[in-house]
Amino acid sequence: MPEAEKFDVFLSHNLHDKPIVRDLAERLKAAGLKVWFDEWVIRFGDSIPSKIEAGLEHSTVLVLFMSAHAFGSDWAKLESYTFRFRDPLNIDRRFISLRLDDAPIKGSLAQFKYVDWRADKEQAYRDLLTACYEARRALAESTQTPTSPPSPPPVSASASPSIKTDIDRITKYAPEYLLGRETELALLEAAWQQAINPAPDNRIRAHIISFVALGGEGKTSLVAHWAMQLEARHWPGCDAAFAWSFYSQGTEQKMAASSDLFIDTALKFFGETAMAESSSSGVDKARHLAQVVAARRVLLILDVSLPTFTFKRKVCQHSMKSLCMIHLRPMKLCVT
Repeated sequence: MPEAEKFDVFLSHNLHDKPIVRDLAERLKAAGLKVWFDEWVIRFGDSIPSKIEAGLEHSTVLVLFMSAHAFGSDWAKLESYTFRFRDPLNIDRRFISLRLDDAPIKGSLAQFKYVDWRADKEQAYRDLLTACYEARRALAESTQTPTSPPSPPPVSASASPSIKTDIDRITKYAPEYLLGRETELALLEAAWQQAINPAPDNRIRAHIISFVALGGEGKTSLVAHWAMQLEARHWPGCDAAFAWSFYSQGTEQKMAASSDLFIDTALKFFGETAMAESSSSGVDKARHLAQVVAARRVLLILDVSLPTFTFKRKVCQHSMKSLCMIHLRPMKLCVT
């Protein structure tokens, strides 16, 4: 008998709220989550109650969309779906309520903290995505056998465990534990998933992410931690990963390293040794490197500094196949 299909998220909603739910389902799917959404799962001829029960039984998170419509005639049915997820003894499940409008919250649901969709929808989406990722990670950790080493994550057909990497300049700053950065990690993960999963409507997606903050705020630690997580998953969908730091992290002077050295080292890493050792100008080498990076499925992490601006602009001028470029830049604070 084939194993039942498992889902990260089950979306429980009223028919009248479907346009909102459908859009959110697409975003969660693009972020790499396995979503149970009735339009995608229930086919003509299927038993609707059986499909719903199977989805509830094999989902990690139940998201209940609370609204005036939901609290109407079919409320008893929607509420019944939540019971197994609200049980505090069921540590493998997570219940999340999402408030769509100002309708008074019914009964015992008032005691649960909800995601508020009424005001800042982007922040609400990030909060929801973070909670779903945390639940999926907690389930994976709880199902590992403690008496044996955890099994490596499955490698998809697009992943290559032997890809070429040079990320030690960043990962040496990875903390053993990273606290309070769930939102930023969710943002990085969502960008990664969008990069390796083509948009269903062929929308153009950004390939460059910039983190700008004061020195010491943890930009490098954040990205280093995330990069280590990707490495543990065998870099799914990626051909190569390269990281460079333009200053000596942790020193008082934080002196800028040579951008020429970065370009030459990166060219050699990507197999363009002849260009790196040629007498071409730094501008020509940067242009060539930008073309190489933009044409391949790579992750490029650049840790600070103004010399990267010219290179980043040249990368943007090309049609990028590159998965993602993470750009970390300090924010200057001037007091007069």
